[in-house]
Amino acid sequence: MDFLETVRTQAGLADTEHAERAAAAVLEALGGRIAAGNVQALALELPTPLAAALRRGSDGEAHAGGTTELAERTKELLAADEDAPDVGADPLDLVVAVLRGLATTADRGVVDRLGEQLPADLTQLLIAQEEGDTSEAHANSPQPGDVGEQPGRSHATGDPQ
Repeated sequence: MDFLETVRTQAGLADTEHAERAAAAVLEALGGRIAAGNVQALALELPTPLAAALRRGSDGEAHAGGTTELAERTKELLAADEDAPDVGADPLDLVVAVLRGLATTADRGVVDRLGEQLPADLTQLLIAQEEGDTSEAHANSPQPGDVGEQPGRSHATGDPQ
């Protein structure tokens, strides 16, 4: 399954057009959270319009911010285009769907490098899931400020990195 179809399915979106709009907003927001080298590597894994959105969000620096901040920035980007139809999904659900889509379709080495740079709450979303609506997945995700153990990355073997 390709990236946009994965995002569409994971977020429960109506069609590929909505998935492309949602993915572009999340990727533009994500571009501001990762360093230039990771932006370029990830852009190579994406369709051209989505790679452009990722690059558009980057200023070459990795800015702090976890899931909540990424969802807020996504919401701002979606609202900025008043002529575009509403994608009909919570921005947090879109973040989950796009990161899971990347985990499912992008090169594992690129995803792992991305995960090394992101906060734990975002890194936990870079795990390929079975296809299906993940709109409830964020309810169990750690939130900024949560105290406790920060799990390591898991690979297909289940061994933490």
